[in-house]
Amino acid sequence: MISIVAISIVLQFCEAELPRYDVYAKETAYGYTGSFTRYIGNGPFPPDPTFFSFDIYCQTKDRIHIRFYDRSKKYMNIPNVLQISEVTKAASQTNYVFEFIDKGGIIIKRKDTGDVIFDTQTLRFDHPLILEKEFISLTTTTGKNSVIYGLGSRRSRYALKHPFNYTIHNQDRGTPPDDQNLYGSHPFHVEVRPNGKAHGIFFCNSAPMQVELQDGWITYRAMAGEMLDFYIFLGPTQKDVIKQYTDVIGKPALVPQWATGFHQCAWGYKSIDDVRNVVENYDKYNLPLDVMWADIDYMDGKKLFTTDPVNYPKAQFARFISDIKEKKRIRYVAIVNPGVKIESGYEPYESLASSGYYLRNRTSQPYIGEVWPGRTIFPDFFSTGGGSWWASRISKFVKELNLDGIWNDMNEISNFCNGECDEDGGKTKYAWTPGELDHHGVQSDAVTAAGPYYLTHSLYAHMENIHTIEGLKAVNSNKRPFVLSRASFAGSGKNNFLWLGENEAKWEDLRDSISGILSSGLFGMPFTGCDVGGFNGDTNAELLTRWTEAAAFLYPFFRNHRSDDSISQEMYAFGEPYTSYNRRFLQERQKIQSYFYTLMHQSHDEGVPIIRSLSMEFPGDSNCLKIDSQAMLGSALLVSPVLEPGAKKATGCYFPRARWYDYWSGAEDKSVEANEEEESSNESNEFRELNGVEVDLPADLNTIPVHIRGGAIFTKQNYVARRLMNMKDAPFTVIAALDYNECAFGYISVDDGESVDENGDCKKSAVRFQVTQRGRGKKGGRLSVSVTEVGYNSMHVLEEIRILGVAEEPSKIHFNDQRASSFEYDREKKILIVRKAYGGDPREWMLLKEFEMLWG
Repeated sequence: MISIVAISIVLQFCEAELPRYDVYAKETAYGYTGSFTRYIGNGPFPPDPTFFSFDIYCQTKDRIHIRFYDRSKKYMNIPNVLQISEVTKAASQTNYVFEFIDKGGIIIKRKDTGDVIFDTQTLRFDHPLILEKEFISLTTTTGKNSVIYGLGSRRSRYALKHPFNYTIHNQDRGTPPDDQNLYGSHPFHVEVRPNGKAHGIFFCNSAPMQVELQDGWITYRAMAGEMLDFYIFLGPTQKDVIKQYTDVIGKPALVPQWATGFHQCAWGYKSIDDVRNVVENYDKYNLPLDVMWADIDYMDGKKLFTTDPVNYPKAQFARFISDIKEKKRIRYVAIVNPGVKIESGYEPYESLASSGYYLRNRTSQPYIGEVWPGRTIFPDFFSTGGGSWWASRISKFVKELNLDGIWNDMNEISNFCNGECDEDGGKTKYAWTPGELDHHGVQSDAVTAAGPYYLTHSLYAHMENIHTIEGLKAVNSNKRPFVLSRASFAGSGKNNFLWLGENEAKWEDLRDSISGILSSGLFGMPFTGCDVGGFNGDTNAELLTRWTEAAAFLYPFFRNHRSDDSISQEMYAFGEPYTSYNRRFLQERQKIQSYFYTLMHQSHDEGVPIIRSLSMEFPGDSNCLKIDSQAMLGSALLVSPVLEPGAKKATGCYFPRARWYDYWSGAEDKSVEANEEEESSNESNEFRELNGVEVDLPADLNTIPVHIRGGAIFTKQNYVARRLMNMKDAPFTVIAALDYNECAFGYISVDDGESVDENGDCKKSAVRFQVTQRGRGKKGGRLSVSVTEVGYNSMHVLEEIRILGVAEEPSKIHFNDQRASSFEYDREKKILIVRKAYGGDPREWMLLKEFEMLWG
């Protein structure tokens, strides 16, 4: 599908000769510099510059930064806004090479394979490189039959379809048709070539844009005002690409551990008594509940930084929050919106209006919008004063109510007027836009302190979240700030967390949420979820149960939330047997929270997603490239949710070649094992084509198919509590699933769950587990437990060790040099179980104590 906008540009190209350029390049200390000189033709919106420059920074062996710009223009420096630390000295060794073609070509190739990953040769494409006053465009190559992910945010399949034009521009669309732009702007994609190798490209630009995908090429188009600025990442695996990308935009923030638990919210809790009843019912039905949320019901007339004096009187509301925190250990998060109601005597309005730190219209007057409370003005977060104004009021509000976090909503900015309210009809005309920019939004000709709004619009929430965090840190600088945002930009993940916005109580929304979470992981925002049960519309018992099953394993952010005109959908709302089903999965989430939290540490340290596509975990299997109905939790667990009503099985579940164990029983699942190993070589020996197997899996309403990957080790806690933080110190079980070589690997990270030091870092300890064969001629295996990092004085105890896939019953178990008094062996399931009570030095069962366990 090619948009009308794209067709109109092509037609304008046809009416005049396209611009062509001579290229000049020279080597520098940072890479290359040079110029493009136009010798013929123009783009669709002339005049075109006769001359423009480029710089190529060979930043690392696998990362390139390339910019095309007009030296006579002043640009808004997006890398500075994103606080990107630039590398300005060329890497001594690289995995790429350059070619410069006299007639308009800069070509970047992989050094090992010769694959072209970036190519600006204007004679090769119908869409040339253009750098006009009101329009910029660049076309480069993609591989034939490549699979591409990213270009968010939007509701779409994980693997992007093409031909198609993808608009990127923050917009409040609710639940739009597939492939339309949503709340975030992430002009980044990962491309996987047929040989299995991956690379990524980040178009570092905040203007409204359109990215056109065709088989063999990709075109970037954007409104005027910014340079053509790209970061290119060589991979060669998808994980490598994401690590390299987050090296640039920032590693994901480390979430407080309580936030990995279960959250309950509703737009429609009309009073404190309504909230109290929900909390009491969760306790009554013995359902885990970790965090309560306040939607706009708590506000006085929906006004920012107020509470309803009748239904949520401030002192009473603050006391209620303090009580459930102190007595029940339930945390509390409240929603805020950036719109400040225009109302005489309302302090936030009076102070913001008098300060002048607000968004302005094209005539420099306060920009008037409309949100929930009525006519509003908006803080200008790009001004120093506007950011300080917001941070100070966040601090005051959080202290008054004793809140644990802030929920920034409607921050695209959403505006019910679809432009300026009460305007005279005048708007600035632009030569080109990628579509309707004012839908539920602010006019593009508004003005911020950093420049025209069309350039700062998609960065607005990013800046709001930064200042929100400043406000939270002013209250408690030793705790990790928790900020959830609906809108986002590249790099937002290093500051705040994300949910996917408004969805509907429909099965297709459950399915699409998996793609949304996978894509958010690519964008450096791994702590993401969507509203369990659906936000708009009425859910039902079956849909809520299936949604809860999937969310327990696949939603890092796990929250039930509905709108004010939907029926109740708390986990007890539909009675038995559904309450028991939901309880089972809420408790299962608690049991694996240590694994979730370890993955959060890995994301924070390395940038890799928590929820991963099968193609990311199995790069040698091309059958995985377009799978988005299943996903991996880390590297250990493959989750295959049921996504259709009335189904008693999960259909079409794909299992890449590996040894797989049923999560619930621990037994090896032979039904998902490929019959014979079939290998075929590709262009690179690094990747192998390994064909797996597709099966249907039985799944009654009270279960979800989950499998453990052979070769993985992870931890569980076989205790449950009403609050996740009440079981934080419960003993651990180590589960090691042997692969075909009878080996396995894994680790755990532990800390106090929420503290940070003066540099914003946490003090953690990490323990590595590894199972290997004992050695040539010896039966059995060896589990080595080694401490790799000590920063937190953990008193955690290892209670039990389970080794899955032990072919023969051992005759004895040793801990270092001491023989265990006993052990268990399940002959049918081939599971070896060793408990602390069976012997060995009790001190060896402390988490931070190194030891070896041998069996044979």
